[in-house]
Amino acid sequence: MDVASALSLARKKLDVFVKNPDRHASYGVKVLLKFKLLEWGSINRLDFDQWSKDVPYLNDLHDRFGHGYTLSTWIDMMLAELQRSGAVSVEEGFLHNT
Repeated sequence: MDVASALSLARKKLDVFVKNPDRHASYGVKVLLKFKLLEWGSINRLDFDQWSKDVPYLNDLHDRFGHGYTLSTWIDMMLAELQRSGAVSVEEGFLHNT
């Protein structure tokens, strides 16, 4: 792919996010969760839930884009999407980076 094509593709993707802030927020949250799991490798779900409550940026996104769901439910929704994509697995109360 040449530079012009790559820039065009990037602009199209950015335009989609600008037009749909919920989608952009969801993507950003999933990236944050995935990178944290990359750092940890695996973590007990209770410890993960406590971490998520302590992250101001995550709470700010939830306040803006959580659509009335509790933080826990909203995070569950994001984790379910990561599981469907194969980026995360859940076994016996632990989240695992995959």
